[in-house]
Amino acid sequence: MSAFPQPALLAILPDPQDHADLRRILRFTDWRCLNAATMEGALRILSAQPVQAILSEQHLPGGKTWKDVLWRAQMMTPPPPVIVVDGFANELLWLRVLDLGGYDLLPKPFPEGELPRVLRLAGMEARKPPVSACKPRLMAAAAPRTARGNIH
Repeated sequence: MSAFPQPALLAILPDPQDHADLRRILRFTDWRCLNAATMEGALRILSAQPVQAILSEQHLPGGKTWKDVLWRAQMMTPPPPVIVVDGFANELLWLRVLDLGGYDLLPKPFPEGELPRVLRLAGMEARKPPVSACKPRLMAAAAPRTARGNIH
């Protein structure tokens, strides 16, 4: 039995075929997939249970985008990593996603091997303690070496 509960992925994808593809790709992983077609549906899911990662289409119904999803995720404690998917994924969008705090950008159709790998890494990221919790320990660990003059 795992030390962690089964991780939950919230997939915000308007196309039902994308949900079917996602289920097929994730069937042999530990991830439990929660599906929403709209931002409103995603918010209902998020109000009912925590998720360890969010997968969002770049453009969502109702004029919403992955940026709205990212903004909402960043308000959560802890904030789940947001992975953006798009059929026309390019380097400029990838840089924008990373620059604004997203976790990654994946092309569609979903890459069979890459998607589980990215989710595994995102899940590990979600389990990390917040940076503020690590900072005092890092400072304390570095202090004795600094005092001895071992750091150049």
